[in-house]
Amino acid sequence: MAVIGIGAPETSPVTVNDVSPNLDALTEAIQPYGDEELLFVSRTAEHRRLGRAMRLLYGAERVAVLHVEAPVTAWTLMLHGLSVLPQDRLAAAGGAATALLEWTRTRLVLSSVARLDGVQTTFKQHLISMWPPKRFAVDLLDSTVEEFSGTLPLDGYVPIAAHSKKAPVKPETPGWPIDPGAATDLGTIDCGWKAGRWLETSTLMYPPEQIIERVLGQPAFHRCPSCNRQATADHCLFCELPVAESTLPSEGVPA
Repeated sequence: MAVIGIGAPETSPVTVNDVSPNLDALTEAIQPYGDEELLFVSRTAEHRRLGRAMRLLYGAERVAVLHVEAPVTAWTLMLHGLSVLPQDRLAAAGGAATALLEWTRTRLVLSSVARLDGVQTTFKQHLISMWPPKRFAVDLLDSTVEEFSGTLPLDGYVPIAAHSKKAPVKPETPGWPIDPGAATDLGTIDCGWKAGRWLETSTLMYPPEQIIERVLGQPAFHRCPSCNRQATADHCLFCELPVAESTLPSEGVPA
């Protein structure tokens, strides 16, 4: 597959093509593809610089770079979805990534929300966080924070989870959402949550193939003024030149 996640967890689904974040590993990873077009996907500024360095080495006519900042499980799930893109439509990865994340639900269980950024919390929740053990359920899609009831829904497609060394929910309890037969457990990795114990899960609300098909089926794309590739984002992933605003829908259930 021609979509490569820079620094993607080694425990990602088998559909995710991961590579260590260093130039030697990236250079080695690119060799088997010959002259095929490649898409490097980054999540941090450092990894984005590595992707751009590869484009300088191998040329914009061959290497595209997509930078997306998202929770680790959601980002890994997005990589899984991008893996079904046809080889000749890698330039559409920007719009595809946006659509995949729009239809991703990320839920958390945190031992404290005292330092939770991006989601509104109450003064009472901050106070409660000072007297452990407490657990909070956070839904990043709906921007809600509630006291954890003991169960964490994992409805949807391609469930992916990650957790702290000591998770706030014990395995084999009703609130533990990781079913080895149905979900991918990324294990203990750095997700950046400022809580002593945390559990992060993400699922797609529709099958990834259905979301990608919806994106590629849009009748009006805009073309890069330099390479003439069809772009579904505000810039060309190969040339990094601005293109006209995308016509991708932001609402509505995929057909």
